[in-house]
Amino acid sequence: MGEEKENISIDDKNTSMRKLDMPIGRLKFFTNSIIIFALQVIAIAIYYVFYFLLKSPNALLTLVVIFSIVFGIPILYLHFINYTKRIWDIAGNFNLAIWLTIVLFAISFICLFFFPIAIIIFYLGMIFISGKYSTK
Repeated sequence: MGEEKENISIDDKNTSMRKLDMPIGRLKFFTNSIIIFALQVIAIAIYYVFYFLLKSPNALLTLVVIFSIVFGIPILYLHFINYTKRIWDIAGNFNLAIWLTIVLFAISFICLFFFPIAIIIFYLGMIFISGKYSTK
């Protein structure tokens, strides 16, 4: 009795970056990662523009809180969706993908020393491991 594959379309061209609608392949994961990275760079640039315009320490603390809410949480959400979709493709199971992504994020937040190493290893794994649903 083999494990049955879920009936999921492997055409990930029309998938949304904002919701868990279907697994994504390596190329889509990579392009989504580039888009999220560009959003992070833009957010950091906007932050520094405001940082140099405001000289008050109270204003800077408020600025950090506002940017964490406006940019940080949505970017973290996009990363979560991107990694979950890719792990879903690799593992072949939606629930397992969510749990593995939560564990991956927990490791990155708890072990700050291993964070850069873990992210690089997991990211390269996501790009080079072929999935069960997609071919590219």
